[in-house]
Amino acid sequence: MKVKTFIVSSILGAGLYLLYQKRHVLQNSLTESKQHFDRAKADADNIKNSLLTINQQTEKLAAISQELAYKFRVLQEESQSHLAEIKKTTQKYGSKD
Repeated sequence: MKVKTFIVSSILGAGLYLLYQKRHVLQNSLTESKQHFDRAKADADNIKNSLLTINQQTEKLAAISQELAYKFRVLQEESQSHLAEIKKTTQKYGSKD
């Protein structure tokens, strides 16, 4: 029983010693990982805001598109009536030649 305890404590001690030797590398790695995580979180927030803006603009574009389609239809109807009137007038004065 004492040998088993000695082996476990010596392995644990060796592991802790190796961790202590590489503490600067581990601290740098942890700092870099935290910075990467913070940047990724900021990027995710930026993407969420961009998607929200895109959705808002899509709704506005749909409304503008609908309005433009209506105005184009009205313009076509008006131009057709004007063209019909012009055609009627040209036929009236053109037939006397």
